[in-house]
Amino acid sequence: MNIDVLQESLTIIRLRKKEFAATFYENLFAEYPEVKRLFVGTNIKKQETKLMTVFVIVISNLHNITYLKNLLKNLGTRHVKYGVVLKDYDILGDILIKTIKSYLQEKWTVEIEEAWKYAYQTIVNLMLEGATNNNTNHYDDRLPYIPSIVEKLRAEAIAQKYLRDGRSLNLVKHKLKDDYYFKELESQIGTAQTMEIISDVVKRASQKELNYNKVTIS
Repeated sequence: MNIDVLQESLTIIRLRKKEFAATFYENLFAEYPEVKRLFVGTNIKKQETKLMTVFVIVISNLHNITYLKNLLKNLGTRHVKYGVVLKDYDILGDILIKTIKSYLQEKWTVEIEEAWKYAYQTIVNLMLEGATNNNTNHYDDRLPYIPSIVEKLRAEAIAQKYLRDGRSLNLVKHKLKDDYYFKELESQIGTAQTMEIISDVVKRASQKELNYNKVTIS
């Protein structure tokens, strides 16, 4: 994990932390209005303060892994009670990265993007350890295995190549299902959940390929 890059980004964000938090929730509710269910009766201004407090604590303590593990596992346990499910973590991660990018502007690079994506995936994995160890059985059923961001990016690159070669979406899904990684994944979590993850990967790859073609044509 590129801690220096993350903490340099945090320094910039903290200069406008109140504005950053407000923008985060504005972006979240505008793009994913369905997550409003998690904030019924919540004072958003107080929630913005809580967000930045946790955000700063986590990124500032990346060197203190023991403390961070305990903090994030406890946080994950609490989020069970809030009704957070797997797709909510993906949504929050998507908005977080987009909001950070909008604040760093010209300072934003591929290196910074990958550092934040990796950090967020690590944070989520630790939170899910706390969530799935909470003895709340109904929650476990809604939390399938989360592939690492490295494997997701590798799978998306493979899918993009197949799509660029003119393969159909269904054929690409079947090709990925034969990949060694997804075969191992299927043995762990079953065919249905594996195909859900593959479908999400192909969807993202298709969107990337569409954006690539638009740029190429223009």
